[in-house]
Amino acid sequence: MAASVRTRTSRSDFLAVAALARGASFAEAAREARCSERTIRRRMTDPSFRARVSGLRDDMLSRATGLLIEASVEAVAALRAIIAKPEASDGTVVRASVAILQLGETLRDGSELASRVAALEQAVIEPGRRTRLREV
Repeated sequence: MAASVRTRTSRSDFLAVAALARGASFAEAAREARCSERTIRRRMTDPSFRARVSGLRDDMLSRATGLLIEASVEAVAALRAIIAKPEASDGTVVRASVAILQLGETLRDGSELASRVAALEQAVIEPGRRTRLREV
């Protein structure tokens, strides 16, 4: 009998983790996991449960980021093809060019921010290491 309770709890946890990772409220996660909202709130006080939610959210974000990067490469190729068409109007070429420049700026900013955050995280991990904010 205990095994079936454990399986149900594990299934409930799995459903709750999945719901919370994708941004569901505690009430929504409770409905999906077929448990009470109070149970969800209690589970969220457990560091290992919170870590599972955070880990799954990170995985989901990483996959989505990968898909966006892939789509960005395709979008830039499409925009470059538009720019290269002799029959493209000046307005179309300008809009495509602006789109490419904005995408490049966004990607560069994101990459720079990620590098700076990684440097700050490393500084926290290695507290003895002296880092000037300008280096980060």
